[in-house]
Amino acid sequence: MNPVSINLTLLFQILSFLIVLWFVNRYLSGPIGKILRERQERIRAALAAAEQARAEAAASQQAQIEEIAQARAEAQVILNAAREMAERLREEQLDQTRLEAARLIEQARKAIVSEREQAKQQLRAYVIDLTIDATRRIIGRSLDTAAQHELITSTIEEVLATPRVSHGGRMDA
Repeated sequence: MNPVSINLTLLFQILSFLIVLWFVNRYLSGPIGKILRERQERIRAALAAAEQARAEAAASQQAQIEEIAQARAEAQVILNAAREMAERLREEQLDQTRLEAARLIEQARKAIVSEREQAKQQLRAYVIDLTIDATRRIIGRSLDTAAQHELITSTIEEVLATPRVSHGGRMDA
C-alpha cells in the first residue's frame, strides 16, 4: 500500500462532520443562540431585580432603623417630660405641705396666745376677788366695790408691767 493513500472512510467521516456542522450552524445555531441570549437576558434581569430588591431592603432597613431611633428619641422626650412633671408636682406638694404646716403652726400660736390671755384674765379676776376678800377680812369692813376693783386692777397692772427674774434665769413680763 501506498503510504500516502487516503482512507475513504476517514474522508466520508470528515465530510459528514462538516455537513452536520454546517446544518447545525445554519438551522440550529440561530434558535439555540436565541434561547441562550433569552436565558442570559432573564438571568441579567433576575440579577438586576435581586440587586434592586436588596437595595430596597437596605433602604427599608435604614428607614426602620431611623424610625426606631426617632421613636426612642420621642420616648426619651416623653420620659424627660414625665420626670419634670413629677418633680414639679412633688415640689408643689412640698410647698403646699409647708404652707399648711406654717398655717397650722401659726394657728396653734394664736390659740396659745389666746389661751394665755384668757388664763391671765381669769387669774387677774381670781386675784382681784382674793384680794378683795382678804382686804375685807383684814380691814373688817367693806370698801366701795368699784373703788376696790379699780385699785386692785391698777396694782396688778403695775406688778405685771415690772420685769422680774423667774426660776429659769430669764426675764418674765
